[in-house]
Amino acid sequence: MSQSPALTSTTDPALLDRVAQAQHDARGAYAGSTVTTYKHGVQRFVRWCDETGQQYTLPVPPRMLADFIDDMSGTLAPASIRLYVSAINRMHSDLDLASPAGTSVVKLALKRMSRGRAKPQRQAQPMTRDAVDAALSQLGDDLTDLRDGALIALAYDTLCRSSELVALTVADVEKTSGGGGVVYIAKSKTDQEGEGAYRYIAPDTLQRLTDWIDAARLDPDAYLFFSLSPVETSTGPRPHIAARDVSRIFKRRVGMQYTGHSTRVGGAVDQLSANIETGAIAQAGGWKSEKMVLRYTRKQNVHKGGAAQLARMQGRA
Repeated sequence: MSQSPALTSTTDPALLDRVAQAQHDARGAYAGSTVTTYKHGVQRFVRWCDETGQQYTLPVPPRMLADFIDDMSGTLAPASIRLYVSAINRMHSDLDLASPAGTSVVKLALKRMSRGRAKPQRQAQPMTRDAVDAALSQLGDDLTDLRDGALIALAYDTLCRSSELVALTVADVEKTSGGGGVVYIAKSKTDQEGEGAYRYIAPDTLQRLTDWIDAARLDPDAYLFFSLSPVETSTGPRPHIAARDVSRIFKRRVGMQYTGHSTRVGGAVDQLSANIETGAIAQAGGWKSEKMVLRYTRKQNVHKGGAAQLARMQGRA
């Protein structure tokens, strides 16, 4: 069994095996992004132990985890720290150990973090429609331009996550009455049971998808977005691009300030600016509640608040 690279050579070999087994068992039981967060959380905690001279043991002593939270509060965003604590908690659960996360000393450390001057969580730069249109206007009709244009347009309309975009196949795209269409999301971060969901595609986006599919001569079972770099083998369908490639395409085509999450934020911001209700925005982006919509649009919501409305009524805005 391979050992986690995060754990140092000074760690008890038996402990290495236990952690490696927990990470191995998590594969398939959880979403890929969850397993990655699990691994990174444990790695970051162990690195902190090495840096501070702490002895990494299982179960993790509650006081040690609380000290980790206090130390990280001045460096990391609260959301990141909570994810790391959640990862450590899940590892204990998978190993049938009592978790330190439920103890009062850890809960108090999390409260201190929330009330203190912890680093705020950074939000992806919104890629609004103006930025999308400017980028699309610069694209030509070669295969790379057609693929990237279809990807950008689809990401904006559907508010899909990068992992959802790269998993799409040609068969997932369907034309509907009125000139537009829908895309079927078989599985997402918030739909681990695979019930599936549909997202709207505007007519101009559907045309870009059609142009790309026709030019690339894609079969229905082919992945919608794949690498156009030369490959040595041609047995079976070409693999889809990686989720990180979505961010790279956005940076190259639209601007270096954008990430793979930027169309998701930008689409929500534009919908709010058009006075679309947050419930409808949540439905469009696959959010289970309006909480994330409000987080993404909190800066824009300032201009809908009482002070802004009063300023407009007084002729000052």
